[in-house]
Amino acid sequence: AVKLSPENEWYKAALAILHIDLQNYKDASILYEELSEKYPEKHDYLFSRGECYVLIKELNKAINTFNNLEKLIGLNEELVIYKHQLYLKLGDVKKAKNEIQKLIDNNPNEIRYYGILAEFYEIIGEPDKAIILYEKIMSLDPKNGHVHLSLFKHYLFIGDRERALLELKKAFQATDVVIGIKLEILVSFIHEFQTNPKIKPHIYELCEILALVHPENAKSYSIYGEFLLQDEKIDTALYKFKKATEYDVSQFSLWDKITIIESNLLMFNELAIDSKQAIYYFPSQPSFYLFNGIANIQLKNYKEAIDALTIGKELVISDHYLLSDFYQYLGDAYHEINDHINSDIA
Repeated sequence: AVKLSPENEWYKAALAILHIDLQNYKDASILYEELSEKYPEKHDYLFSRGECYVLIKELNKAINTFNNLEKLIGLNEELVIYKHQLYLKLGDVKKAKNEIQKLIDNNPNEIRYYGILAEFYEIIGEPDKAIILYEKIMSLDPKNGHVHLSLFKHYLFIGDRERALLELKKAFQATDVVIGIKLEILVSFIHEFQTNPKIKPHIYELCEILALVHPENAKSYSIYGEFLLQDEKIDTALYKFKKATEYDVSQFSLWDKITIIESNLLMFNELAIDSKQAIYYFPSQPSFYLFNGIANIQLKNYKEAIDALTIGKELVISDHYLLSDFYQYLGDAYHEINDHINSDIA
């Protein structure tokens, strides 16, 4: 179509997109060159041209293209950060720094820009300059949790672990740092928690802060329970897992841990109640029926045990050991009510 109608804008644009899909970036760049020169008011063509240059590793041509685009549309955050990253790839740290400085000069109250520049200084090995910027951010917004998070990473990077943990606790106290980020950090400490006793008090303090700042999020308690479980503080771990279910009943792993712990601790009254609840939320999971059966046998509620075990064994798929457990406890329950025929069959 382009050969037959080389002046048709839409054919060229469609062909350029197909070339990109086929990773023919050089061919796409030629088409975008033609389109951007013929239709300079259509900025998307110029941006796509620059992206194609990046993909064929002609970074200087890409930067020149983005500079021309900036002249047309004015200062644009996405474009500036893109150029900043390209200058870093070229090893031109001065121009990389200047790009972020442009954003700061244009909007000196935007905290994120200081953070980007601070991270840049850390990357190029100038942590002292990074600290000055973090202090600037703190003066602009003392309650900014992301700054404390950045400072945690900074002090960790330079090996000042004590100050890093202090900043991390401040970040955990901040409501503007989402719980997902905090959980990721806690998970990253799991291995060290197992091998370094000195870190344990700090982890527990972080868990306490998490529960205070996000008191209605089940994950605040479930992650706390995981650390307690690893530390063999079983009773407290159980309490945290049960606390988590007050805010989210949909997590299978929570009910699984609760029933296993209660079974191991011979807490049959609690096990009977909690396994029944777990059955309600997860009616197709056989393990909860087994725990319910075991608990009711211990509590001498043999009919309830038989009912649970009879239903549960039908839900077992390709697990002969689990099915064997069901029949074993069914045999025990029938035996206790003197139903020896069914007891022997089981």
